[in-house]
Amino acid sequence: MEYRVNQKTGDQISVIGLGTSYICDASESEAVDALTFAYENGVNHADLATAKAATFAYYGAAFVSVRKHIRYQLHFGANYEAGEYGWSTKLDTVKRSVDWQLTQLKTDYIDYGMIHCLDEEKDWQAYQDGGILDFLLDMKKQGVEIMLSDKGRARMGLPFAYLWRKTMAVTKILARHARLDLGIKYILNGDKTEERVLTAHLNCDPGWECREMLDTKRAYGKMGGVQYYHIIQSFKPGEVTPELALEIAREFAKEHLPGYETVIAVHVDKQHIHAHLIFNSVNADTGEKYHSNAQNYYSQIRAVSDRLCREHGLSVVMTGQEMTAFETRTEGTLADLTKRRTILNVRKKKRKKLYDALADVAALAPAAQLYEDGLSGMEAEFARYMGAVDTLERCPIPRERLTAEKADVYRQLAELNRQIRVERKKLALCREIQENLPRMEREINQIEPKEMIRDDHRRR
Repeated sequence: MEYRVNQKTGDQISVIGLGTSYICDASESEAVDALTFAYENGVNHADLATAKAATFAYYGAAFVSVRKHIRYQLHFGANYEAGEYGWSTKLDTVKRSVDWQLTQLKTDYIDYGMIHCLDEEKDWQAYQDGGILDFLLDMKKQGVEIMLSDKGRARMGLPFAYLWRKTMAVTKILARHARLDLGIKYILNGDKTEERVLTAHLNCDPGWECREMLDTKRAYGKMGGVQYYHIIQSFKPGEVTPELALEIAREFAKEHLPGYETVIAVHVDKQHIHAHLIFNSVNADTGEKYHSNAQNYYSQIRAVSDRLCREHGLSVVMTGQEMTAFETRTEGTLADLTKRRTILNVRKKKRKKLYDALADVAALAPAAQLYEDGLSGMEAEFARYMGAVDTLERCPIPRERLTAEKADVYRQLAELNRQIRVERKKLALCREIQENLPRMEREINQIEPKEMIRDDHRRR
């Protein structure tokens, strides 16, 4: 499958996407099989402007286990409360419809969205007067990109700022004896932080950070030793936004560094986004000096960072021992699921002739009726239909029971296939992390400029 990169979000989108208009006319099992087939062949984008409400449940069932790899586009204003497509410019209806769609899709975030049915000037006016535009602009403040196309339809380039796909973060803390002003100047570099848009301050004022930190040291008589600490948090390329990285870094500082004057900056000049936190070695409230060691790294820095990542829907990095145990458990689960699937497939194969007959009777009944009504050209279909009827009549199992049995076998197989895909994705993610972690750790070790490191060595 060929993919194109969305230049605003960094998403890789398959050149073939899924339209959803009439998949709702299929049965759930048929729809799920078709959607699974599309995904397994590389399709990763679906536009959910559909004819009937059932579509959303089908997509939820098909993609719940691979949600992070699927890009959904929802239509704001499309309304399925009556079970079929409708649209509305009422704010409460729009909000209610979005909540309902997310529930049916078994997800809590949207990847892309379109403001639906802005076909005339009055529609746009209704969006403004009814509060929908304010609602969308509110989301824009949280990181939502809103664009107007040349056809007058508004498009929203999500992701939402508070709901993101899973990734992993690597953290490191450095004790520095170097000059404070060098460290602060480096992380606040406008070329790296989008002209300081991606920066924040805790317990100190922008432009006065260095002076205030030095004043704190003088006030407590602690001018020597470690001058500041530098925490770096690096994320996997392409799977976190600068805004979310800044939010996580800010929350980390508030929780882990109360009383410490802290400067926060997110750098976007490299392939991987990384957050920097430089904080005074002396606490402005208590005068205590911060002490960094392996124990508080794992019990505090790493623990807080991992928890915040989980709270924002991000995965965390396991230790080597944890990773090995996880792989072993997952491989065991996968082997068990595969064995159960094999048993069901053997059972299905034994009944294949009967199950095929059930399918032929259902599919060819209209053709058989046309043949009996005298329409020519239906001879082959009628013969196949009658052969299927004969097969079922010679079977000692009542047709209703056979139909229920077939449905149960196919349902169990679909569920087992879904679970197998989940376990395979876990293994793939585990191996991907193992492959990427050494490189990420090498890169994080190279982030600080050479002049800062040289200055630090001179002052030790």
